[in-house]
Amino acid sequence: FDIPIRFNAIAMISDSNGQLLFYTNACQIINRNHVLMENGDSINPGLYHDDYCAGGYPLYQGVIILPLPEKPGMYILFHIKKQDTGTLRELLYSVIDMNTPDNLGKVVEKNQVLLVGDLADMMTVVRHGNGRDWWVGLPKAASNHYYLFMVTPGGVTGPETKQSGVAWNYKDWAGQSVFSPDGSKYARVNPFNGLHLFRFDRCSGEFSAPLKITFP
Repeated sequence: FDIPIRFNAIAMISDSNGQLLFYTNACQIINRNHVLMENGDSINPGLYHDDYCAGGYPLYQGVIILPLPEKPGMYILFHIKKQDTGTLRELLYSVIDMNTPDNLGKVVEKNQVLLVGDLADMMTVVRHGNGRDWWVGLPKAASNHYYLFMVTPGGVTGPETKQSGVAWNYKDWAGQSVFSPDGSKYARVNPFNGLHLFRFDRCSGEFSAPLKITFP
């Protein structure tokens, strides 16, 4: 088969049996038959979409798919959009319903704005301590501030703004952020700012015990 899109940003999700459901390059959403999902076009519309989507939206860690708690067959896609001018970015979300007659899904909400600001391209997620909900974490650029959203059966709440550790300098492009498998730690790293480690409380969403390791 031929995959109909190219990737820079990439996210995909499978069912509990490991069978592909859909995937995206933050421009389009493609179903498991490798065909554009119904209403799956024009994700992150604007100049960057028009200029870059032939090769994939220019994000490092800026698109994530999650199942919506207690809503079988419903999924939420978080995606960072670069504004047409300036340095600000938007955090958007779209909702996918897989409960269609053909089981190929359709996009039922698209490009809903959650946050506009100086956002670093390092979005990551971890399961909430209650075992049901999710935390979505996103750093503020050139700072020591972190935005947290919660995904619950009622939808998306937040952001909560947390401040901890040493502020990053303006060289905060590239790199990666990640929660540990058990959710007790959070790490953020790039070549210019070193490795930043935190303890994380999956119930309260608090960062603590910050540690910075500078590279030689």
